[in-house]
Amino acid sequence: MAFKKIKQENCDHMIRRKKTKLWSRSDFSTMHPDLLDKIVNCLEDFKDKIVFKHTCSSWFSVAKSNIKCLLDENKQSSPMLFVSGSLEEETNNDGFVFDLEEKLQKPLLHNFPLTSSCIGSSGGWLLFLESFENLFIFHHILGVKISLPPINSFPGVNAKKSISKHWINKFILWGDPILEKDYGVAVIYGSWHTKLAFFKHGDSKWANLGSDKNYSDIICHDGFIYALTNSAYIEKYNITGIPKKVMKIKPLSLNNITEFKQDDFRDLYFSQYYLVESKDSLLLVIRCIGKYVYIDGEVISEGDLIDDPYNQFSCPYKTTNFYVYKLNMEKTIWEELSSLDDQMLFIGGNHSFSLSAKNCVGCNENSIYFTDDNWEEITLAQEQDEDFGGHDIGVFNLKDKRFEDIYVSDTGIIDSSFWILQH
Repeated sequence: MAFKKIKQENCDHMIRRKKTKLWSRSDFSTMHPDLLDKIVNCLEDFKDKIVFKHTCSSWFSVAKSNIKCLLDENKQSSPMLFVSGSLEEETNNDGFVFDLEEKLQKPLLHNFPLTSSCIGSSGGWLLFLESFENLFIFHHILGVKISLPPINSFPGVNAKKSISKHWINKFILWGDPILEKDYGVAVIYGSWHTKLAFFKHGDSKWANLGSDKNYSDIICHDGFIYALTNSAYIEKYNITGIPKKVMKIKPLSLNNITEFKQDDFRDLYFSQYYLVESKDSLLLVIRCIGKYVYIDGEVISEGDLIDDPYNQFSCPYKTTNFYVYKLNMEKTIWEELSSLDDQMLFIGGNHSFSLSAKNCVGCNENSIYFTDDNWEEITLAQEQDEDFGGHDIGVFNLKDKRFEDIYVSDTGIIDSSFWILQH
């Protein structure tokens, strides 16, 4: 009996070895692309397609083509507005999208962890802060989640540091995390003093980028990172290897801006700056915001509220004007634009971008679509339980200087909102 048992075990072992040899001799990298395409088409879960893509170079090529087709099928011409906050209280989604074409609220296609908060967007990707320590990006159509280095890996930040939800002011993504192996993320971070940091795929922590200045916006343009300081200086960095500053552009003279000429400008207004790539040009957008604005558009000072402090709740801050400038690269000077032609700009807490109105149903040309990224006021309004905050959302026509509402919350309060692309 013992001899038969040993003989059977040896036989089983030889069979396993033979199967292993046959398997090892099979070179699946040489499978015909049409067969590989049929296999990847059978994978219903998009995450399985990602695993398939990273098996070998030939599989990567087939899966990449398949994923591109899938993205094109889901591609819509008009951007959408992501609004933080449940479409219905019962839902598991802490957010929804507002369709500019249909003028309707729609649920997200995929859920994300309830312990996380959306803090930015770049293209079709949303940036989330989870439990105030972990970061990840999430593709709202494909449901793909990619972890980023945590908060405590930022330069000079320790594990016990307490941060606010909007400690990261803005993030941009270059490269495609799904289709490409070489991609990176840059962010503006900090509460009072805003700095730049970046990481590239494969890094375990964030690294410093830029000088010690305060920054207000950052974009990718023509293969470079452009960072805008609060004093309207532009810094240009390459993104090959370790990002390095290659140019500094002097700030724009703001003497021709009507609001800035007023003696009481600082009592009535504050401003925000944005960089936008449009038709291969770099644009600077200046947004003027009235601190206290009546429903008829009149801007008043805080002193006007003394007699009736309740006016503060009926006339919160509101955007009152925009100015747009184009960078002349040869002369490194800014030239004011009176028209955007068929272009539309989408700005706010998102990675700023522009689109042609010809390809966007439900959108108007020569217009600026904006969301509320006045994080300090939004946070303060939430802490003081006020009836406004995050409400400054709309569209501005550059030709006739006219504003229109896009989305108005029933409560008058929106935690955060970001423009997202549908591809």
